[in-house]
This record gives sequence, structure tokens and C-alpha cells, in this order.
Amino acid sequence: MVQPKLLRFIGFFIGQIGISKWFGKLGKVVLVYSLNEIVDIKVKSFNGEDGTVHQITLILESGKSIPLIGSYSSGFQEKQEIVKTIKSFLAA
Repeated sequence: MVQPKLLRFIGFFIGQIGISKWFGKLGKVVLVYSLNEIVDIKVKSFNGEDGTVHQITLILESGKSIPLIGSYSSGFQEKQEIVKTIKSFLAA
């Protein structure tokens, strides 16, 4: 199941996805991409001092990687379930 905190950062519109980026006191910008631009969704992993952390990333046709949430965190299995849910949505 997609966690509520994830839904604060992404919004699915008709054929598009919007991702908010915060710039402190300057406010936020919403970047909008066509769902047709998404060619893959992956869980990226990073091995740090405190262990392995993960991030869900959209891969666009251009090769650009767009993180759904700007930070890495633990919970690989949970993130894999989110990826599976989004892929199912995109395939429908």
C-alpha cells in the first residue's frame, strides 16, 4: 500500500505526474512530467556508514532519474511494494 507521506510529494494528474521540490523560505516548485515519459521505476540503494538506505526513482525516456522523495531511507521491501503498485497503475 502507498504510504500517505509519499502522496504528499507526488500527484497523479490526467496523464501526468507532479513532484514537489521545496526550496526552504523560497517556497516550492512542482515539476510536471508526462506519464508516457516514464520508462522504468527502480529502488536505488546506497551503502552508507549506518547501513544500506533506499530511494524510489523514476527513469524517464531522456535517461533522467527523478527521485519521488529527495532523501534515502531504510525499508527496501516497502519501497519495492510501492514500485510494484506504481508499475501496476501505469500498466492499466
